[in-house]
Amino acid sequence: MRRDNPNLTARDIGIERQPVRVVVSNGVDLPETHQLAQTANSVPVWICHGPKADIARLQAWQKLGAVLIECRADKNNVDLKDVAQRLAQKGLTRVFCEGGGALAAALLKEDLIDELIGITAGLVLGARAQPVIGDLPINHLKQAKRFVAHKAHAVGPDLLQIWRRC
Repeated sequence: MRRDNPNLTARDIGIERQPVRVVVSNGVDLPETHQLAQTANSVPVWICHGPKADIARLQAWQKLGAVLIECRADKNNVDLKDVAQRLAQKGLTRVFCEGGGALAAALLKEDLIDELIGITAGLVLGARAQPVIGDLPINHLKQAKRFVAHKAHAVGPDLLQIWRRC
């Protein structure tokens, strides 16, 4: 998110109401100049942060219109199970995660994924590309989380695949 400055809005799919954009950031070290911040008043942004987040950063994001949700955390990471519980308490029962590989791996490690949605483009990026899912503590295939193909269809020139948890 810090590198690509995403808007995190749903576009070109015919919906009227935008979903809540949830960001998980232990220290709320998010650029206030990015699109997410600049649109926080018009499209909801909820920031799940650790208890030791910088007060000035919290206040700045609150002024921009973000809802702040304090969650349990260790010194490096927000507790994702606590995030899920707090979001559920606020009425969110389905969360679409468009995060980096590290967040995807952390959600899988915590057993918080019911469905994987992948969009594959006809591009070959090689080993220097960013991984879709970060490192997982798997030494044998039997340790891997299992998903079964549910749907696949073309979206323009790309392929959308939906996999559900076994």
